[in-house]
Amino acid sequence: MLKKSSSKRNKDFQKTIHGSFYLEENKEFFLKIAFVKLEGGFTYNVNKIRIIPNENQNKKTFSMGYAIYQLDFQNNAFYPYYPYWAVSPNYIRVENEYSEFYYNQAAYDANINVRHYKGAELTAPFRSIKDGWYGYKIYLTDDYPKNADTAIITQIFNTNRVNTWAGHLNTKQENLWMTHRSAAHTNYETHKDFGKIEWNKWYNIVIYFKVGQNNKGRIKVWLSQNELKKNEPTYDSGNINFGFGSWVDDETLDNNIIESNGKTNEILCKFGLYTWDGGDKIIRFKNLTVVEYNPVGAFDIVNPSKKNDN
Repeated sequence: MLKKSSSKRNKDFQKTIHGSFYLEENKEFFLKIAFVKLEGGFTYNVNKIRIIPNENQNKKTFSMGYAIYQLDFQNNAFYPYYPYWAVSPNYIRVENEYSEFYYNQAAYDANINVRHYKGAELTAPFRSIKDGWYGYKIYLTDDYPKNADTAIITQIFNTNRVNTWAGHLNTKQENLWMTHRSAAHTNYETHKDFGKIEWNKWYNIVIYFKVGQNNKGRIKVWLSQNELKKNEPTYDSGNINFGFGSWVDDETLDNNIIESNGKTNEILCKFGLYTWDGGDKIIRFKNLTVVEYNPVGAFDIVNPSKKNDN
């Protein structure tokens, strides 16, 4: 949680609290602090890094620490996001406080089945083995075809040995869909059709996911041109199986490294365009925020309808 603290010298000092974490015995832990200069001069100061013991030291379970990755594009840079794929002539560019993603059909047709040419996407260091939140605005330009089959614009990406989506938001012709599954070998298990959406309009979107087997998972989606309210989701899957791989328990993926291939089992995020037919496409994103896990106030943190676009 981010809280302002008082200071006689500088009113912009901020106090950040992350946690809590259960630190297992006989294991080594590392703390990393990174400073990133985007443009211009800056001064950073870190003071009083503290570890506060939990009151109940006998408790062997733990609540996940979390991270917030927020991008308003006002500095015309991607950080803390970075391109996952964007091979020319496909591109991702930032302008006018939004990011624009472009997919070129001819480039893919000339390099058929080459993953690098299937669109352009941003990702973040987001990692979760339980749940998480995505929030952003999207805008389909006149250059986005209305007769194209599925184009994925957001992925809840499941690692493990197969590295594929567990859920995604996608367009199909003029409609917007949510698709999710609990096994990598199925095309899909559930489609939710949100109906037709308007071109050249900004839409507010929030997605919440919770992995789970034995009907412990869940997907919620909020979608509107207007204000989003937490108690009024556009779609609520109810209790479902969601996500796949190896499990610690019915609600936790196992993110220990798989010795055979060096991969972990986690949920990642992707935003932009993943597509392979239907013509050239342009889509825009703004107010992009993701939150690992499910801290108090997460909906308000990611809710793009609460953010100033000016």
